[in-house]
Amino acid sequence: MIKAIAFDWGNTLMQEVPLARRPSARSPTMEVAPGVTEALKTLHRKYLCCVASNARGPESTALGLVLERVGLDKYFGHVFTTEELGAAKPDLKFFKGMLLKLQLQPQECIMVGDDYQADMAGAKAAGMKTIWVAQRAVRESPDADVVITSMNDLLPAIAKLAVQGERTLARAV
Repeated sequence: MIKAIAFDWGNTLMQEVPLARRPSARSPTMEVAPGVTEALKTLHRKYLCCVASNARGPESTALGLVLERVGLDKYFGHVFTTEELGAAKPDLKFFKGMLLKLQLQPQECIMVGDDYQADMAGAKAAGMKTIWVAQRAVRESPDADVVITSMNDLLPAIAKLAVQGERTLARAV
């Protein structure tokens, strides 16, 4: 049974604003990725949502502030960073540390991210379910349970993994 969803930060939850769209040089350079807010409004009611980022130093401190500024902070129970966990994705220590703090088994958590090596391979090695937000359509991938090309497709992807998990549980009983 899925209990938590971990989201990568860059190019998953947030995306860089192209220079041509910035009103001034001092404008924020990041914005919420399309589909994220809508998905989180639904997901946070059923799952524990958290951020899993390779941020360190001042960047790790800024994550919470940025989440607050864009109105996403209310959807996340935890923000895990390299700084806090003492390892960077795809290191198994990062994912095991996150699961330990969440007090969850790997199969109870889904990792959603855009970086195949760091997010998919790392989470899969830890035993987690995975959703790869690929830049382009990909037929299959050994480390991603589901592949999507937009966060607008996240809810059906999570539903698919949840149903698969329930079937596996039913067969085990």
